[in-house]
Amino acid sequence: MPSVAEKMRAKEKTDFAGPRRPFKFFSSKPQSKHSPPCRMEDGVASVICDLLEVAIHTILYVRSVYPATIFERRKKYGVPVQMSRHPELNQYIADSLTTIHHLLQNKNADAVVIVIQSLSGVPLERFVFEFEFLERSLADAPDLEHALRAILLKLSVCDAALSPNPAECTFAILAHTTAREASRAAKEPFAWVTSEPLLPAGATVVPLRTADLRAARVQVLVQEAADKPSRP
Repeated sequence: MPSVAEKMRAKEKTDFAGPRRPFKFFSSKPQSKHSPPCRMEDGVASVICDLLEVAIHTILYVRSVYPATIFERRKKYGVPVQMSRHPELNQYIADSLTTIHHLLQNKNADAVVIVIQSLSGVPLERFVFEFEFLERSLADAPDLEHALRAILLKLSVCDAALSPNPAECTFAILAHTTAREASRAAKEPFAWVTSEPLLPAGATVVPLRTADLRAARVQVLVQEAADKPSRP
């Protein structure tokens, strides 16, 4: 199995884009075993990025993209989660989420996708986070952490609905945005590039969860390839 560092180098060359365009994300690296609570005053973009950060780590752990030994147990939204301890992987996710945060603040992204691929680049699974921004206040959400926790709990048990992936995989982060925003992001130090949607062949759709955050609605689903290379 390639080392984490080798996978990271390969990933930085991956195209990021969706049917409308693609990009990358923002997120801060966790500083303690207990992440700070989600605060409504941070705004809906920060709340969604906070969720995306933990969701990406959870997907990489649950779908065995990286060895379990690089993850450690933490708590988020009151539930146990697995977060990477690998500095290079964490920085890659954080740099990606920085751009996503900007896009969400300006309502210029309607979806973020985590694509799990074989080492030869064949798409196996797409974890799709779709956003619908609403003319309502985040402060009206009766139980914000409950809604976010429900998404994480579904992701943590998604193995039961999906077939195993090959022993060696990598991943890509896509964002759907406008042509103008795509052009701007391509000029950033952590540059994004236009990409194909990376749809798995013969994909079936597995709905996971929809969360109403009042200011936005987040729908999470998985598209899984009909045939995957078997594990040795």
